[in-house]
Amino acid sequence: MLASAVALLWVLLLLGFDTHWQQWLLVTLGMCVFILPGGLLMCAWQKRLPLDAAWFVSYGFAASLVIISGFGLLGRSLGWTMEGLLLAWALLILAGLAVFVRRARGQPLFATSLSASDLAILLSAGLAASLFAFSGMHHQPYEYDRHHYHVEVFSYLDGNPFDWREPFYDTGWLADRQAISYWTLAQAMVSRLSGQHIIHMDFIVNSLLMLVAMCGAHCFARNLGRSARNAWLVVLLHLLCLSLLLSDSAQPGAHFYMYLLTDKMVAGFALAPLALSSAYRALESPYRLGLVEFAIVFLAMFFVHVMMAGFVLVAVIFFCLARLLMRRRGQLQSARLLLLALALFSPAVYLRTQTDTRLIIYDYGVEAQENSAKVAVIDALNPLDGLPMYMIQPSAVGLPAYILLAAVLLAAMLRRHEAESSLLIALVMTALIALLPFTAWLYGRLLTPSHMMRVMTILPYGYMLFFVGETFSRRWGGSVPSKTRLHMLALALLIATPLSAWHFLTTQRGVDFAQDISPVIDLDKDLRALGAYIEAQHDEKVLILTHNELTRKALSASPQAQSLSWYHIGRMVLYADLSTEEVKNRFDDNKTFWSGQLHTHERMPILDRWGVNYVLYKRKLSEMMGYLLEAFPQRLELVASWPSFSLILVSQ
Repeated sequence: MLASAVALLWVLLLLGFDTHWQQWLLVTLGMCVFILPGGLLMCAWQKRLPLDAAWFVSYGFAASLVIISGFGLLGRSLGWTMEGLLLAWALLILAGLAVFVRRARGQPLFATSLSASDLAILLSAGLAASLFAFSGMHHQPYEYDRHHYHVEVFSYLDGNPFDWREPFYDTGWLADRQAISYWTLAQAMVSRLSGQHIIHMDFIVNSLLMLVAMCGAHCFARNLGRSARNAWLVVLLHLLCLSLLLSDSAQPGAHFYMYLLTDKMVAGFALAPLALSSAYRALESPYRLGLVEFAIVFLAMFFVHVMMAGFVLVAVIFFCLARLLMRRRGQLQSARLLLLALALFSPAVYLRTQTDTRLIIYDYGVEAQENSAKVAVIDALNPLDGLPMYMIQPSAVGLPAYILLAAVLLAAMLRRHEAESSLLIALVMTALIALLPFTAWLYGRLLTPSHMMRVMTILPYGYMLFFVGETFSRRWGGSVPSKTRLHMLALALLIATPLSAWHFLTTQRGVDFAQDISPVIDLDKDLRALGAYIEAQHDEKVLILTHNELTRKALSASPQAQSLSWYHIGRMVLYADLSTEEVKNRFDDNKTFWSGQLHTHERMPILDRWGVNYVLYKRKLSEMMGYLLEAFPQRLELVASWPSFSLILVSQ
C-alpha cells in the first residue's frame, strides 16, 4: 500500500498536481468513492485478507461498474435522479463497511512485507504511466468520441429523472447500445461527487484509469500463479511493450494513452485482463466461486463496451477448446464456463438481431477501402460475398506485436502441457482472426473492418513477454530463472521502461514535456465559458450552428447546447433517432453555410430553416462573419468572444 501511494503521488506530481492539486484531490476522492463499494463487497464476500491494493482496485472497479449498471437500469425504469443514486450508493458503502468490518475482525488488513525492490518497481511503473498520461493530455481534447459521451454524462446531471429518452435532441428512445452502456453514469457520479465539470475532469480520470489498468495487468499475472514481485515485473514489461507500439495512432500503445477514457478502451486495458485471468482461475484453481468472479468482471465489460466483451468471449471459446484438445481434461468445467459466458453475452446478440432498428449501415467493401490506416485490402475476392478481402493494416499492429505473437505461440507449444499455455494460445488465435485475410471478415461483418483492430488491446503484452522469456530461459538455462536473474531483469526494466516511453512519446508523438498543461486545455476552458454563458441566458436547450471544426466540441459546453449536426450521418441517425433524410439535410446545410461560394444573403435562410439560436465560429472566420453581421444587424449580434471562438446570437 505504501508503494502504491508513493507511485500514485509520483504520477500526480508529474502530471501537474502541484498546480491543479484541488482538482486532482477531488476527482481522486470521487474515484475512490466509486470503487469503494465494489471493493468492500468483493473482499467481504471472499474473505480476502490481508488486502492486496491492486486486487482491491481492479476487482472493486469491476464490481462497482456492475452495481452502477444495475442501478442505471433500475433508475431509468423507476425515474431516479442522481441524488437518489448517490443515496443508494452511500447506503451500499455503509453496508459493505459493516460486512467487511465484521468479517475482518481480528485479522491484519494489509500485507506489510515490502522490499526496496518492490518500491522501485512501482515507482518505475508510475513514472512510465505518468509519461503516457501526460502526453495523452496533449491529444485528448481533439479526439474521437469524447464530446458525445459528455452529452450522456449531462443527461444524468441535469436534475431530471433518468428515463429511456435519447439525450441529444429529445426526439425518441435511446439506441440499444446506449441503453446497456453505463460507464458514462459512473463518470457522472464522479463528476457530481468531485464537483468538477466533466470537460475538465476527463484528464484526471484518464490518468487514474491508467493506474487501474496497471493493477489489471498485475492481477492477470497473480491469477495465473505468479508472485507479487513477478506480477509487478509483468506490469513494467507491459508498459515497455506499449511504448514500442506507438509509431502508428492505431496501435495498442496509442490507444492506451490517447483513448483509454474517451473511447471506453478501459474495457480492454483494465477489465479484459481480469476477465481472461478469472476464466483461467475458474478452471484451473480449486477456488469454488471462480465462475461468479468471472461473471462479475465479464458483466462489467458488457456494460462498458460490448465489443470488447465480444473479443473476450471469443478468447474464452478458444481457451476452452485449447484446454480440451491439449490437455483432455475438465470437460464439465469448460462447458460451464462457456455456457455462462454465452448466457451473459446473449442480451447483446438479441438486441442486435431482434430489436435494434437504428444501426450504422456500412458498405463493408467501401468502408474497408476508405480506412486504409486501419484496414489493408487484399487483391482477392471473398468467395462468400464477392467483396474484397481485408485484414488489419500491419502498421496498425506493429512489428513488435507480430514478433511477440509468434514467440508466444512457439513458447506455448513447447509448454503445451501447462495450463497457462492454453490461455495464451487462445489469445493468439483470437488476434489471428483479424490478422489473416481469410478470417478477418468474421470480425469485419460482426463489427466493422475498421473496428476489428481493437482486438489487439485485450492482449496482455507484458505477461506474454514474461512467458516467452521464462520459456527460453528454462530451455537454455536449464532451470527456473534465479533471483539474481530476476533482479537483473528488474534493474534493466527500471531503466528501460521510462526511457523507452519518453523516447517514443517525444519522437513519434511530438510531446513537449517541458510545456505546462494549462495551454493544452485552453479550448476546454473556452467551451466551459461558453456553457456558462448559455446557462445564464437560457433555461431551455438552444440550437447552435457551428463551424465544421467545432461541431463535436460544442456538445461539451453545456447540457443545454445542441449542435445542428455532429460526427457523421450514420452516428447521428443512431444516437439522435432522426430520419436519415433529415440528418443529411442538416449536414448539407451546415456544410453549405460555411462554404466560401455562398453569398452572404444566402446564409440567413439556413438559420431560419432550422430555428438556429446561435452561430459558433473560429476566430479565423471573423472577416466572413463580419459581412454577415453587417448585412443583418437587426437579426444578428456578436454577444461573446473567447480566444478559441466567437458566438453570434440569432434573433427569431
